[in-house]
This record gives sequence, structure tokens and C-alpha cells, in this order.
Amino acid sequence: MKEKKINHPDIFPNQNFRCSYTVNVVCLTHINLETELVVVTKGELTMEIEDEKYVIRSGEGIFVQPVEAHSFESVDCECFIMLFNQSAGKRFYDFLQNKKPLTRVFAIPSPVLNLVEYICPKETIYLDKLKADSVLAPLLAIVAENCEFKQEKNIQKTLISAALAIINKNLLFDITLTAVAKEIGCHPVTLSKAFNAYTGISFSSYIVLRRCYLAKFLLEKTKQSITEIALNSGFGSLRDFNRCFKKVFSLTPTEYRKSNAIF
Repeated sequence: MKEKKINHPDIFPNQNFRCSYTVNVVCLTHINLETELVVVTKGELTMEIEDEKYVIRSGEGIFVQPVEAHSFESVDCECFIMLFNQSAGKRFYDFLQNKKPLTRVFAIPSPVLNLVEYICPKETIYLDKLKADSVLAPLLAIVAENCEFKQEKNIQKTLISAALAIINKNLLFDITLTAVAKEIGCHPVTLSKAFNAYTGISFSSYIVLRRCYLAKFLLEKTKQSITEIALNSGFGSLRDFNRCFKKVFSLTPTEYRKSNAIF
């Protein structure tokens, strides 16, 4: 893969773990590119994951794996929604490799629940590594200990996991299906079909989506120019960036920055 020049060598600060405090959340069916943890601190939340329905009550949590379609609704409910990628939860991602969850809801002991409420502010924020580790470690240990999993030999999932790891590492460089397939050791057509079947979107669409979410983060958290952000999120041109970003978020990068920048 041919590298392209990057002006900012470390543009992923605090992007590995994001936490949002929500009240009476309602969300239509969607997918995330990261693992999602939901911790309910008051009331009751109903969630549907891959056509399975779950009820999560106060003092309980639930997890959703990457690219699993899910939705939720609640009344008189308060909860923390946490999203983390492989960099923040590598051991957990390794633990889930080739495992299918049979149960997802888990009880959270009071000390851990108090820790979550203490560390996670009641707003949407990217937590630094120390705080993220402090919150994730006990929650993921509870998931691994108390949820049931079925070991399965899933060649398709193994291919996708390997492809996602390569994409994550090379997101800012020129990434092609052929190059990733060669590195994994499979035919490009095999990888393309597996990617579509497993994620529901094409290989190229996934890369565009990842780059748009990175650009979204940079628009919110930095003062880089729109052109700099286009280059620093892996887009080859400003025109390409504007077109793709608007397709994903229904706003141009400039419009999004005006309504969401924190500085």
C-alpha cells in the first residue's frame, strides 16, 4: 500500500472510547463500527439486536458487536452509551473472536455502577485512555464472566476481522480490496463477497464511512481547515470529501462544523 503524506502524525487522540449520557433514548435501526456497551442507571430500555429483543433494567448492561443491526427505545430511562474500538478493547475483541453471544444482558454490581457514574460525565465525550481503561476493564470482565458464548468456526468472520484490522491500521493510506486480500491471503472476490455478506455494505463503502466518522471527529474537536481534515482523514480531494461527507451526514463539512464545533 502506497503511503500518502500526512500533516498530522497523531490524529486519533481520545477517539478510541466515546461515552454519551442519554435520557429516554429512542433510536431507529442502525449499525456501529465499534463495539457498543449500554449501561442503564434508571428505568428500563428495550433493545432489538439482529431481530432478537432484550429488556435492560436499572443496574444492568448490554453489549452490541460491530456491524450488528440494532435499535432501542425507552421511557423514564437514563443510561450511558459507550462506543469503543479495537484499540481501546483489544483483549475483549480477541476474546470475542469466533464466538457467538447466546446472552447479552448482564447485572452490574453497585461499586462498578458507581464507578461508571463517577467517571463518565453527563454529556457526550471522548474519554482519555486512563479513564476509558478504568471504566471498560470491570464492565468487560463482567461480560466475559457472566454472558454465555458459543464457539463457532466462522471463516467469513475471520476474514472480516483480519480485513478490519488492516483497514484500521491503514485508514489514511491508499487502501484497495486487492491489496487487503493479498495481505490476508485470499482472493479479492472472496473478500468482497464475505465483506458484503457480513457487514451489509461494500468494502469501499465501509472505508468511506470510517473516513467520514474520523473527519466528523476532527471537525468537532480540532481547528484544522476543511482541506486539512479532508487529507488527514484519508480523502484524496476536497471535492471527494464534501460529496461523501454530505452523503453520510446530510450536511456539508462546513455546515456540520458550524453546528457542532466545540471551540
